[in-house]
Formats: sequence, C-alpha cells, structure tokens
Amino acid sequence: MYRRVLGLVALLALVMVVGCKKKADSGKGPGPSGPTVVTAKTPQEAFDLYKKAAVERDVKTVVALMVPEEVDKTVMQLVSAGVMVAAAEGAGKKAEGADKEKQEKLLSLLARHGLSKDELAKGPKLDLSDPTKILTIQKDLEKFAKDLTAKVTDKPGLLAEVMNMEKKDDDASKKKEEEEKAAAATAVLKDVKEDGDKASGKVTYKKKNRQGKEEERTDDITFRKVDGNWRIEKGPSGL
Repeated sequence: MYRRVLGLVALLALVMVVGCKKKADSGKGPGPSGPTVVTAKTPQEAFDLYKKAAVERDVKTVVALMVPEEVDKTVMQLVSAGVMVAAAEGAGKKAEGADKEKQEKLLSLLARHGLSKDELAKGPKLDLSDPTKILTIQKDLEKFAKDLTAKVTDKPGLLAEVMNMEKKDDDASKKKEEEEKAAAATAVLKDVKEDGDKASGKVTYKKKNRQGKEEERTDDITFRKVDGNWRIEKGPSGL
C-alpha cells in the first residue's frame, strides 16, 4: 500500500494537469482535520500500525508512517500540478469538459487544505507562446511549490482524500482490494536489525499469484527514527 500511495498520487498529479476522461466529483469535502500523529517507539510498533492500516485501507495512517521527506515530495507533486493549472489559466489557457472537471477538483482539494487558487496563481508566470520557456523557470516553479507544500498542515489527510477520490467500485477493483487486505493480514515482520536511527527487516506474507494460487512472498522493509518515533523509509513492495 506504501508504493500504491506514491505511485497513484504521482499519476494523478499528471492527469490532473493534462486531463482525464474519468468524471470528477464536486470537490466538496470536510477539509483538513489537523495533522495525523502516530507514535511508534520500535520498528515492530511501526510495522504493526502499518499492517493494521493496510488491512483497514487507512491511507491517512499509512502516510503518517512514511518518513517526512517522502510525504513532502508526494504532496509537492500535487501542489506543483495545482500551480501549473493556475498559471495556465492566468495565461489564458482554460481546460474544457472532463479536463476542466478534473482540474477544478484539484484546485478545490488544495483550497480545502489551505492553498487557494489565488495563492497558487502567485507563482512564476507561464509564456504559452513558447512552451520551451517553461524549462527556464522550472527551478522557480519547484521552489514556489516547495514553499507552498510547507503550508499544508494535514498532508496525510490531503493524500488520503486523493486516494479515496480515485477508489473504484467495480467488481474487479473490489476483488483486488479484498485480496490485498487478506495479504496484509498475513504479514509478519522478521529479522529486524537496528543500527542507531535506522533499521531493516523482512516482511513475509501470503498473496495470490496471477493464477489465483496463494504463495508466500518476502519483501525488504527499512525504517528510520524521526523525532523519537520510527517511520517506514521503504515499504514492502507487494503490500
């Protein structure tokens, strides 16, 4: 689930800028509820919380267990997409149809988390008459997006909203989710080795292969202590 969060958010940051045929919802929601705080005094505690969150599909807790820089980098992708959308609109290029709905959803989502469209539009200006000029202001765009990212108070909540927004209700997706939950429920952390503020281990679990046969798998996992609590630096690739 760790890599699923990172991968899906990266993809959504792209499609929210270039467009997507999937219909977006109204963008209305409760907004940030405050930072999610997770206490894990050992790597085992961090893993147990991760396992429980993976079974319950609790994205907010999964994100809260990530190392801060990974969370910031992931949120920054969404913020950067919002900056690009706002800049394009400011330069007179407005999306239509499904593209417009998806981009409006992104702007609404960021606004609920403290980044208004007006604030996003304060970034470097785009010259759409020459697309190559975007490269010349790339560093300025990255710095601006990084500064805005620091203002988001509930990053786990933001990413959880994105994941839930893309949740599918078709039978195939539901079946896959149930299989992922079942696999997470069998996960066991083994061979933990601590070295100061870092730790590593192995995660074994049972998961169905493409033929539907259950098999045991083993993935690497690494941890890092941040402000007295253990966080997952690299999550198991199959969960």
